[in-house]
Amino acid sequence: MRLLIGLFFQLLVLCLFVRMILSWLPLSPGNRFVRFFYNVTGPLIDPVARRLPRMSIGMFDVGTSVAFLFSWWAITILSALITSSIP
Repeated sequence: MRLLIGLFFQLLVLCLFVRMILSWLPLSPGNRFVRFFYNVTGPLIDPVARRLPRMSIGMFDVGTSVAFLFSWWAITILSALITSSIP
């Protein structure tokens, strides 16, 4: 059970990383590949990104990167708490 939960959270972090990379590329939001990652990670990234000012340095979206780091930190802590509480 711990392995399954750990795998789920690792896949979620991977999806967050892919979304962060996709935010740097000039891809259409209508693309099925892009839409999949935005739908999977939207509930985690969007509330954080809405509270941050919209900033970009060149092609890098700083708000999405900060939201990614915060979400990654929160998921890591949540994963550790859940897996440590399972007997």
